[in-house]
Amino acid sequence: MSARFHSIFTVVIVLLVFCLIPIAIAQTDVEIQIMNLPEEFNDETLSLAGTINDWNNASSLATVENNILTYSFTDIDITPLDIGWQDTPEGANAAFSFFDPGTWNQRIVGNYGSNDNNFRVALPPDNTNLVTIDASYSLTEPPWLTIDVTEPSVLVNGVAQFPPPELTNILVSVENMPIELEGVEISILGSVLQPEETLTTTVINGTFTFDITIREKGEVATVFSVKRDGEVEDHNHLKDFIKAYKFHFKMPKSKSYKFQYKFQFK
Repeated sequence: MSARFHSIFTVVIVLLVFCLIPIAIAQTDVEIQIMNLPEEFNDETLSLAGTINDWNNASSLATVENNILTYSFTDIDITPLDIGWQDTPEGANAAFSFFDPGTWNQRIVGNYGSNDNNFRVALPPDNTNLVTIDASYSLTEPPWLTIDVTEPSVLVNGVAQFPPPELTNILVSVENMPIELEGVEISILGSVLQPEETLTTTVINGTFTFDITIREKGEVATVFSVKRDGEVEDHNHLKDFIKAYKFHFKMPKSKSYKFQYKFQFK
């Protein structure tokens, strides 16, 4: 047997052995409970679909009783959410939402502003976990609830599942600069920027339509994309800007306002 053939044979054997070794996947148990639901939800049946049940929107059903909705799962596989998931709490390994049974009509979501506003949480493995969602933090009225996840509204075993802090984009314009500074790159120092960080300008083209919800202090609660006629990157820049924007008026206490607007850039 030649040395080259022996090396190839060894590699093949190693690969076969590796493939036969089972890969351990973390498992856990979890009870998911939504509390303080509005009276309109009592006796209504909703479906939970997510990574914990392969997004099956007809298999996990529960009925609201006494303003509480409860689901239980045992021995579910949990793996970290992939890079396609944004605005995730640290260690997030499960995502889900609540639907009308057998449909993709979402009834209860969070105001994440990404990934269809599905809830996302970090479940410890080999444990009996309790996820509680407090509907009293809803920014909207029935029949659809948008839970404010920037508040301690989503808990796993008593620990709040906050999304990471948002980054705000700002535009600084300086007029009547001396002619000798034409073409010179300038950095800005201040509390909102790291030292020597260079400002950049984003030019957006296209037409984008969003459903926007405003809450009490003029803050943007949710931004849902309705129609996009332009590049995805431009769409995402505009959506991030809207999320960070604060309107110069206030809503009545505990009220929110939803409207649709078309942004056109040429």
